[in-house]
Amino acid sequence: MKVDRRTILVRTLQVLTVVAFFVAWQLLVVNKVLTPLLFPTPVQFAKGFYHVLTLSIVKQEVVDSLEITFSVFFVSLGVGIVLGLIIGSSSYLKQVLDPYLVLINTIPKAVFLPALFLLLGTGFSYQFWFGFLIALVPITLNIMYSVATVPTSLITAARSMGASTMTIYRRVVMPSITPTLLGTARYGFAIVFGSILGAEQYVANVNYGGLGYLVVNFTVAFSKVPIFVVVAIASLISTAAFLTLLGIERWAIRWKRVSLR
Repeated sequence: MKVDRRTILVRTLQVLTVVAFFVAWQLLVVNKVLTPLLFPTPVQFAKGFYHVLTLSIVKQEVVDSLEITFSVFFVSLGVGIVLGLIIGSSSYLKQVLDPYLVLINTIPKAVFLPALFLLLGTGFSYQFWFGFLIALVPITLNIMYSVATVPTSLITAARSMGASTMTIYRRVVMPSITPTLLGTARYGFAIVFGSILGAEQYVANVNYGGLGYLVVNFTVAFSKVPIFVVVAIASLISTAAFLTLLGIERWAIRWKRVSLR
């Protein structure tokens, strides 16, 4: 595959930006612009990364966070898609519920933490319901609005040929909103993962579990390298999920274009 000069230039600048970031980081810590007590150098970070990653407690907490994150993600995505399709397909329901959904979506999500903590304690249910409720509304809104973009001519044509409601959803609506649906999945995963980490940090003093707990625990102990390693792990997980879903989205869009030819 032929690569043009512009692509090469962009990739080179991207690499140089990363290199410049680490060089600046190293210089800022070495020259004590950033407090060495709180910030490791990139060299210290690189040396300690593998050691921290192999600690049994770190591996266990990573698994715990991933289990709850993916559980919440798939449930909230499935429920949000169904609710979005139902509300978006009914002008009456959309007019009634849209203002309330938008209002709920604008409320700062952290205000729900104390209530759920008091109601459900610090275990799986507390984290699950917090992540689920935080992700459900924006997912529902995105799907609801995407239904309105489906060409009415396609729906009318399908009905004129005797297609049932389920067939219209399966053959017309879902393929039409696939790009938005997959984009919503990327957005939803970021919301879920962030909410789970926040929920873990909120109860870190009374509950042992998850990456959020590790961040608080290492911060209290002034363990600067482990803190940065945990942050890096969370960033890698989020990036990997984003790129995976983006790849699926691009594949689906390409498949859709081919099927329309």
